[in-house]
Amino acid sequence: MYVFEFSSQKSLNNVSTILDYENSSFTMNILVNIKNKSFVENIIHTIHQNENTTSNIKIKHILKDKSKSSFKPLSVVQNKAINAQAYQYSQAILCNDGANVVVEPHLEIQVDELKAAHGSSIGFLDKNALYYLQSRGISLIQAKELLLKAFENEIYDSISLQNIKDFIKNFKRSAYV
Repeated sequence: MYVFEFSSQKSLNNVSTILDYENSSFTMNILVNIKNKSFVENIIHTIHQNENTTSNIKIKHILKDKSKSSFKPLSVVQNKAINAQAYQYSQAILCNDGANVVVEPHLEIQVDELKAAHGSSIGFLDKNALYYLQSRGISLIQAKELLLKAFENEIYDSISLQNIKDFIKNFKRSAYV
């Protein structure tokens, strides 16, 4: 499952998944790229109810101006979910001091035999990388765009259908709204 948020004024994505069959899995990739005073909240609940279930939730935020984003995943691994795997990852690039992200990962574990992890990183564009690209003749604006595209590409590259990948990469909101 994919969620793409491009400069929404205000958006709430609330997704609940129950993994109740043995060997079932759920993968969710989210890309939030917003600006101005936009606000996006992603609340993702995953409940593991059977053996060998897997959930993998990944979100990437690019926040500009005074935009704000919130990511609140909850993975519940119930006592029958032996050998479950539950993963939650968030990465954010704040393009200026006015942008803000809140990440609240939560794992509720009721079984001992599982693999689970969550992680979050928040930061600004790497000044050394920007300097390096500029020293190679690339303008500051182009250097920022290159680094942000590289950051987004992990989500885009996970899309298996080329026509969908092309549509998302070339999407212009103004053409549809």
